[in-house]
This record gives sequence, C-alpha cells and structure tokens, in this order.
Amino acid sequence: MRSSVYVMAAKGQEPVSRPGSAAEWASYFNGRTIGTGAYGSTPNSVTRFLLTQFGLRANADVQLIEMPSTAIVAAMKAGRIQVGIVNEPLITQGIRDSIWGEPIYAVPLELGPYAWATVNVRADTIAHQPELLERFVRALAKGLNATYSDPAASVGVAKQEFPTMALEDLTAAVKRCLADQLWSKDGFIEPAAWTMAQNVVRSAGLLKQEVPYEEVIDMRFVKR
Repeated sequence: MRSSVYVMAAKGQEPVSRPGSAAEWASYFNGRTIGTGAYGSTPNSVTRFLLTQFGLRANADVQLIEMPSTAIVAAMKAGRIQVGIVNEPLITQGIRDSIWGEPIYAVPLELGPYAWATVNVRADTIAHQPELLERFVRALAKGLNATYSDPAASVGVAKQEFPTMALEDLTAAVKRCLADQLWSKDGFIEPAAWTMAQNVVRSAGLLKQEVPYEEVIDMRFVKR
C-alpha cells in the first residue's frame, strides 16, 4: 500500500520544468499558499513531512490552509490557494473542470510503501476470536486481489460509492490508483511501510517516540 495523496498546482502555477532536487522543490513552493487536510490528518502530516524534506517551514516559508479535502477544489478554483494536496476522485474531477492538470508530485511514487489504511482490532479480539479474524483477513485479501485482477469490477464498486460521479471519471480514478499501487495486493504490511508512516507522523509532531514494527503490526493472519 502507498500514500494516496498527490500535489496539484493551479492552472498557470505549475513548475516550468519538473524540479529534480529538494532545493528546486523548495524554490518552487517558497511563498505559495497550500491547501491541505486538517491538522492531524494523514494528508496534513504528509504535507508537513514534504516541507521538512524540502527545508521549508509551514506558515513561514509557505502558508498552509487546513480544510476538508473536498473544499480544496473550491479553494483553488476561487484562487485562495496555488497548490492543493488531494486524492482521487478529486484529482480527476479537478482535471475535468480545468482547475489543475496532472499531479506535479505523486506522493505514492515518491515515498514508496506507506502504511496508509490499516485494519486495527483490540488485543483481546486477537486472543479470543482468532478464527473470526483469520476469515476476515482472508476475505479482505481476496478482495484486494480481485481489485487488481478485475479493474472493471473495481469501477463497479466505486460507482456504488460515488453514484453521481461520471463513469469516465471513476474509471480514470481507479486506473490511477491501480497504476500507482495505492492498494496492497495481499494485505501484507512490510516493515518499510511502517517506517515511512512513522517518519511522516514524527516529522509532523504527532508521534514523539519511535515505535518498533513488531509492537503495532501483526501479520500472522495474512501469512496464513
């Protein structure tokens, strides 16, 4: 699995050429207003992590406006922000409405494996209902595998979730997610995914100390 957010630039605000170094990215972002999720959300944490990687300070070198992700499209359309941190299907909707073009920075590709969406249960559930959890994980892994093996069916599921969205937009959104491997194919959370997620939230100040992979990730049911 990978982070599901992308960096979008308003039409006319894109880099002339794609920056290739942290210094070049810093030069591009410096002085701009960025729309991102609420503080404490993963999109917000990723935003703050990227700024740190580029040597920039939030609300000093750049201005952050924290808001619900659905409001970022409207904020950019109104000219309140020049850069937005969003995910699908908002990316495709913004492209269709000519608010922005293709992403200028694909976080899933740049950061790699990332423990973004996980299933968490109580310790006593693991102890007392292991058979139930094994069946649940098996069904989840089956669904993940089907997502990649039958993209058309995945679009059908997406249509149920977003019934008013144009089918071509849903198809484009699912295609991007599959191409960038946003979703795991088997449910396994590799150590590198936890390391990256932990680095991001620690950089954002949401986690004060390092937590070993083995203390929070239990892959026994996935391995079975």
